[in-house]
Amino acid sequence: MEKKSVISIKKSSFTFMAESNLTLLDAALKENINLPHGCKSGACGSCIAYLIEGNIKSEAAETTTISNTILLCQSYAASKKIVLEYPIDKLNMIKMHSKSKKVINSKDFLLQVVGNKSVTPLIKELSFFVPPKLNLKFIAGAHMEIYTNSNDISKKYSIVNSPGKLNNLKKNILKFLITKNDRKGISQFIHNEVKVGDILRLKGPFLSFQYSTNNNKPILGIAGGSGLSPILSITRDMLHKNIDLSIMLFLSVRNREEILEMDTLHKLKEEYKSFTFKIALTREKPIQNSQFLFGRVNSSLQKIFKDLSTHQILIAGSDKFVETSYEHVIKLKANKNNIFYEKFTRN
Repeated sequence: MEKKSVISIKKSSFTFMAESNLTLLDAALKENINLPHGCKSGACGSCIAYLIEGNIKSEAAETTTISNTILLCQSYAASKKIVLEYPIDKLNMIKMHSKSKKVINSKDFLLQVVGNKSVTPLIKELSFFVPPKLNLKFIAGAHMEIYTNSNDISKKYSIVNSPGKLNNLKKNILKFLITKNDRKGISQFIHNEVKVGDILRLKGPFLSFQYSTNNNKPILGIAGGSGLSPILSITRDMLHKNIDLSIMLFLSVRNREEILEMDTLHKLKEEYKSFTFKIALTREKPIQNSQFLFGRVNSSLQKIFKDLSTHQILIAGSDKFVETSYEHVIKLKANKNNIFYEKFTRN
């Protein structure tokens, strides 16, 4: 019989059981406790927590005792009782999103591919048909884990869709933007092997992009490439709920060939007078009277804003893009408590 440990989170009512063969993160997600996380490979650092009681073993078989920070995606229970702790702002975020845990029912799906088309030289739009009887519900900004045919490799991808009024999937088509990376992995499998009609395993939804917004404050969404997926999902959801909410979406790509969802952005601008967007090109020479901005986020963003102290900021993209954007919005006086981000790791 598999040994189980009791895991609890200090200053909260969250308690879950962890088998020795499951990471602490997977054990929490299995019981629909949506703890902060990202890549699940230990690279992004999103799942960091404090170990204040008990022992764990890491992927490297090292034992960690109390008074240390640990990565939950790389940690296995090594004692009967474990107590974790989060900073108060993160704990409040977990509590807020856990109110929706009955809505977000994470499970396994076998779904048919109904589209896998190139939308830029490096990005494909992967679409699945979800039968209505499966009743898929999700929160804006959520992701699914997509597996290879052999089920031995998976990676998280953010859902492009925004949810309906009851957090349901509209029109039964689930969409993702998949960037092809040089390293062998799930992205190459999707770009090179997946065809319309294939059946793939997906798991989720999960909400690793944890954010909190106030309808009285303007929002700036900053997206690097396919980091547009969760930003667009959240933006559309917020506008559906509050048509007067001031939102600007800032998309950064290398050149015009890599611009994503420009038709969608224009439609949103026509539909919602409080919405606007800017696109920055980092590897094209500046052109006079162009609709585009030119240069990286740390130079192009300041052409729009001088002071972000009243804004709520959402950032998504590669590790480096998120870090650079975070540093720059801080320089533009953004409040750290109003900045939320999700890092996309390569695979």
